[in-house]
Amino acid sequence: MNNDIGGTAMLNHLAIHLRSLLLAGLWLLTTACHADQPAWQGVWSGTIGKSEVRVCLDQKGQSAYRYLRYQTDIPLTLHENEWEGTDNGVVTETWALNNPQGNMLEGKWRKRNSGKTLPIRLNRLADVNSSAPCKSPTYLNVLSKSSERSNLSAVSKASGSKSAERKNVRDRIVYFETISGGLFSNIAISRDDKVLVVVGQDGEILRSTDGGANWSQVESTTKASLYGVIATHNGELVAVGDHGVVVRSTDGGTTWSKNYSGAQSLLFGVIATPDGALVAVGENGVIVRSTNGGTRWSKVNSGTEISLYNIITAPKGVLVALGGADDDNGSGGLHSLNVIVRSTDGGISWSVIKSVTDSVLNGIIVEANGALIAVGEQGTIVRSIDGGVTWLKVVSGTKIPLTDIVTTPKGMLVAVGGELKSVENSMQRLSVIVRSTDGGTHWSVVESSTKNQIYSVIATHNGTLFAVAGDDGFVVRSIDGGANWSRESSIGFAPTTFFATIDGSLVAMAGPGDIMRSTDGGGSWVKVKVKNGMKEK
Repeated sequence: MNNDIGGTAMLNHLAIHLRSLLLAGLWLLTTACHADQPAWQGVWSGTIGKSEVRVCLDQKGQSAYRYLRYQTDIPLTLHENEWEGTDNGVVTETWALNNPQGNMLEGKWRKRNSGKTLPIRLNRLADVNSSAPCKSPTYLNVLSKSSERSNLSAVSKASGSKSAERKNVRDRIVYFETISGGLFSNIAISRDDKVLVVVGQDGEILRSTDGGANWSQVESTTKASLYGVIATHNGELVAVGDHGVVVRSTDGGTTWSKNYSGAQSLLFGVIATPDGALVAVGENGVIVRSTNGGTRWSKVNSGTEISLYNIITAPKGVLVALGGADDDNGSGGLHSLNVIVRSTDGGISWSVIKSVTDSVLNGIIVEANGALIAVGEQGTIVRSIDGGVTWLKVVSGTKIPLTDIVTTPKGMLVAVGGELKSVENSMQRLSVIVRSTDGGTHWSVVESSTKNQIYSVIATHNGTLFAVAGDDGFVVRSIDGGANWSRESSIGFAPTTFFATIDGSLVAMAGPGDIMRSTDGGGSWVKVKVKNGMKEK
């Protein structure tokens, strides 16, 4: 049986079906009828510098925003006509916002301790009249743009399980609302191909034993958010998350026990090395390692303080991790940083690899011939044929950010992406699909059949490609290795990803609180109920 888990992409993005003409009319109507409502109240989508954010503003109550790469709310409080962002009660940033112009809202973000400033550009979404914008589906259902966390490890090829050794088992982050309003972030399949497990916000875990047809919630023993989960060589399940927390199961995900890695940082992803060790990566360049199945961990020196979001195993047991950040370039602007680190001894020691690009790298795969290919911002594609020692930047044919990459059973490579861009006082959404037929040396842009951002792509066991246009819920499909794409039916509001289960069915996480499943190759979809874990509609 083949088991394919879809695409790398934050890390990566909550999106809303944006109808600009309707929203413009709605805004004019509601502001006329609700003159006492704050002009900026509602849910907004846009950027701080280059970083995509979703914002909920409520002058009378809770306000917050989140970077789509992190999927963690930062509280906002209005104080003397400026919004203050706080971390554990300490003000770390301020927002000076102008009055909205139509559906546009602009201003300036300032970091409190350094004085660094960045432009804020926002576009109003739906729920303008919501009395609690931060609790509205429009905000809670924010799609993760896979730009930096979209690459959290799910079932890595390095895990050593049967499913992990298959060509199309890939990293993916999935999000959907739980009964407590949380989000799920990652998925793994047990070594015996019988159990699917998803982990997420506030330590919530769901489990399916029938290929995704039915799900139930299980006790995780932690309230810390979980971001990475794998099946180890010996069949155990291990998940990592906030504050260095580790939870593990020895019975297929039925029960879990809590451990700590010794790191205080957020851990994004975890893999099992060929020799059976576990290695997890996280923010501020943290890397931790366990040689006893995740019970005890030790911190190792990564050589970098840039956050690491993705880790894979290259040929000959080499480990490669990558990440990135946005930083001040010294002149008040935004400068992107990226990092690639490499280990040849199972994660004990690491070396930083010389970069050939300034763009943040979002996703990485091992090609059938052993080449490593990574994609990222500004349409960046880099390739290594020596196990990650040296890298060459190749021409992708686009400047649109690439968020996910996949290889088909016949060796075709397909990368997808998109962005939200400010054009002439409005926010424009762009999509892109690029394709290579020669192992990633040359690429060409192909028609995507959608204008909305594309967040993830998978290749099923028979070579059919599916990509998710997350803003409108539509799926695009290719049956010829990515050369041509057709727009299929919608799977619902703001889907984020697919994965193919052991019986060949497709499962998509839509929102709020919907799991959609197809058993006919994506032609039709049925909503799946979850016991004791999600809001049923």
